[in-house]
Formats: sequence, C-alpha cells, structure tokens
Amino acid sequence: SSNYNNISGGTSSNNLDAFTFSVDENIPDGHLIPFMIEITSDQNVWNLTFTMLGNAPQIEF
Repeated sequence: SSNYNNISGGTSSNNLDAFTFSVDENIPDGHLIPFMIEITSDQNVWNLTFTMLGNAPQIEF
C-alpha cells in the first residue's frame, strides 16, 4: 500500500515507494497477470484494473 497527504483537485502526486510482486516459476509464456488498485478518499472508493504480460524464462541447454 502507499499513503499520500491531501491531494488538491486538479493536481497529482507520485508514489515514491516501489511495489514488488512475485511470479511462479512455472508461469505460462504470454500469461496475462491481472492487477487491481483500490483508491480510497474521504468521499469515495475507486477500483481500477490492469494487466501485465508475463513471460516464461527461456531455458537453453
């Protein structure tokens, strides 16, 4: 999670902390990994989704 001070309307703020995640070593090549972001304010909650393309490692002998 990441916390922010008040962000005024019409402005933006950047996250300074990196997010990390782990992927199983047996991920199928080309697998779409779904993510969901929940944004909470004093007045509302928004849920946004996006995907990232996962790639299996290429093993050479």
